[in-house]
Order: sequence, then C-alpha cells, then structure tokens
Amino acid sequence: YALSAMALSSVVVFRILVPGILTGWNPILLTLLCAIPILLGTFWVGYGFSRKSLCALAAISITLCVVALFAHGVVDWLSLTGYADDSSLYLNSETNNGVDLVALVVAGILIAALGVLDDVAITQVSTVYALARSSALRGRELYREAMRVGTDHIGALVNTLLLAYVGAALPLLLLLQIGSFPISFSVGGEPVAQEIVRTLLASGALVLVVPLSTLFAVLAVRRWGSEDSADAHHGHAH
Repeated sequence: YALSAMALSSVVVFRILVPGILTGWNPILLTLLCAIPILLGTFWVGYGFSRKSLCALAAISITLCVVALFAHGVVDWLSLTGYADDSSLYLNSETNNGVDLVALVVAGILIAALGVLDDVAITQVSTVYALARSSALRGRELYREAMRVGTDHIGALVNTLLLAYVGAALPLLLLLQIGSFPISFSVGGEPVAQEIVRTLLASGALVLVVPLSTLFAVLAVRRWGSEDSADAHHGHAH
C-alpha cells in the first residue's frame, strides 16, 4: 500500500507538478492543487475513504494554505532570492527567467511538509478514534487526552525534521566550518537561511495540524460515533 501511494505521488510530481511549473504555472498554486490528488491517493490506498481520512484531509488542507501564506511572507521578509545553489542558477538560465525562484522556495517548503503532515494527521485522528472506542471519553476530555499523544508526536517530529535538514546540508556545514566563517555570515547566507526557514515552517505546520486534526476527529466521533466505516469494512474483510 505504501509503495503504491509513493508511486502515485511520483506520477503527480513528475507528470503534473514539474511540467506545469516549467510551462509557467505559479509554483505555489500548482503545489497546493497537486497536494489534493496526492493526499486523496495516499488516503484511498492506505486507509480507504472514511471519516478518519476526511478529518485528516481537512486538517492538512487548511494547514497547507496557512503555511503557504506564512511561507510567502517570511521568504519575502527575509528577501530570499531562491539562488541557494548552482541548480537554481542553471534552472534560471535554461528557462530564461521563466520560473519564479522565490515562489519555488515556498513550493519546496510545502512539498517537504506534506509528507510529515500526512503522517501526523492520520495518526492523530486514529488516536482519537481508538480512545473513543476503548473509553467513555468524549468532547473536551477526549480532545485533551488525544492532545497528550499529539504533543509528544510534535516534539519527536520537530527533532526529526531538524536532523533531516542537517543531514541534507551537511557538506555545506562542513565547508562553512573549514572556512571559519562567522556564525552571523553562515546563518545569513541563503543556503543556510532556507534550511532554517524550512525547519521552522514545517515545525509550525505540525503545531497547527495536530490540534486541527484532533478537533475534527472529536467532532466526527460526537456526530457519528467511534466506529469508522473503513474500520468496519476491514474488520468484515478479515
């Protein structure tokens, strides 16, 4: 199931997102549009269409739109140009300035956040349903207990994001260390600044999607009960 979802995401990225950006589409808008089939495919293949999937999808969609707005503002405020490495220079040359590199930075942030948002949102919704089925918790009590799990999940994933970005930028960090550049110069340089922005915005996305997905799941349990249609279908299949 996971490999099938990954294949579908790859098709969307390489058949729709990349060609669309090269033909002049705004990278931010196109990334948000492409997130829809990626999420729908992931949930359909991995979890089935159900109330849990819809709760997670709603939370992720809202979070991505908010992150896009914040990311655009932060990138503009920091005056990032998008020229973080040689590939940006080559892309700008090959397309005759046809790609908005600043918008491409924001699009990259959204794509990087999408995978981790998928994971944490569906986990949080499943936690709510599991608690509701195994206890009499409802409403605020159910939300509070599920958020205990969500808070721990946020802490672990923020550290995971940081280490992932450090790993990707490790050669650059070593080069900066060898050159004995001041910390202010290193952090102020666009390659490092982009990684910091990505880490902070992805972390902020987690902080938003966890309470949103928890809230939607609690409301769904109160409205329709703790038995999810996909769970019941899987149970009958077994």
